[in-house]
Amino acid sequence: MRLSHAINALIHSEAAAILALFFSVVFYFSWMRRKDKKWVRQGFAADEILAISFGTIRFRGRPSKKKVRKQKGFLILVPHALIFKPGASMFQDDIKKPAFEILKKDARRVYHSASHKGRDLNQSVINIDFINARGDMDSAAFKVPYPPQWLAAIDKCFF
Repeated sequence: MRLSHAINALIHSEAAAILALFFSVVFYFSWMRRKDKKWVRQGFAADEILAISFGTIRFRGRPSKKKVRKQKGFLILVPHALIFKPGASMFQDDIKKPAFEILKKDARRVYHSASHKGRDLNQSVINIDFINARGDMDSAAFKVPYPPQWLAAIDKCFF
């Protein structure tokens, strides 16, 4: 009888540990999203935001480099710019990192693609050609949910 009590206690403690782990992960993601939303609320009026997408991936890389780097964050479309902000992280405060911004006046073209700067990404992305701070033509690629809606929103706002 004692062995069955020990086995029963072990089964219940494993279930409790799994539940605690599950709720810890849910809490972590909720807390990170809350930090991101706080940054958005502090920087923009609610009626100024035309579109927003959490969980966006920005692809970075130079044509001379072989590997394309990914950066996770969120994308915000406001009347004067398209802004990508790296998401918050538990281990470093990415929320303080500067945002990547494409101003409306610098945007030249927005289009759907599966590559960025000549490298195949094997996934659907939105590319935006723009004039960078040095005055050169540049391109940015973002993986967003519902690319056709984002293309339409950017096209309507910028062009």
